[in-house]
Amino acid sequence: MKQRMFVALLIAVACSGASYAGAEDHMDHMGGADGTEKMALKAADYTKEAEESGVKVKVSLDNPGEAAPPVFTITLDTHTVDLGQFKIEGITTLRDDAKKSYAASLVSETGSSHHRTITLEFKDADLTLLPYVEIILTGLAGVDERVFRFDAPSF
Repeated sequence: MKQRMFVALLIAVACSGASYAGAEDHMDHMGGADGTEKMALKAADYTKEAEESGVKVKVSLDNPGEAAPPVFTITLDTHTVDLGQFKIEGITTLRDDAKKSYAASLVSETGSSHHRTITLEFKDADLTLLPYVEIILTGLAGVDERVFRFDAPSF
């Protein structure tokens, strides 16, 4: 009798272990036990996009959750405007909820006069404890101000 109970107990433990392993597999599929896939799904929260006056602008926060100064990549695409005439780091600022503005520093730039990718760092900005920040592009292709807002959960 004791032997049968012991075997039943082993079977119960083995089944619960298999059920647990199955739950881990489900977790990996749904979001990763370590959170990596979940973070990849949230990457859309770090990118804002708009098109105006023939220029498509995409702004992405490159280092969310880091204590380092914020880094953003700006991608510009057009077939009607010569983007080479714009010094993007000079017309881009980061503005916080208190309307304080931070100047951009150029990290890298690639592309042509119609397709450009610019990475900017805002060395003096600290995103911790801010409810939101905005990336502002001023005077790009006849548009006075293009505003891309990033709310706190995304950084």
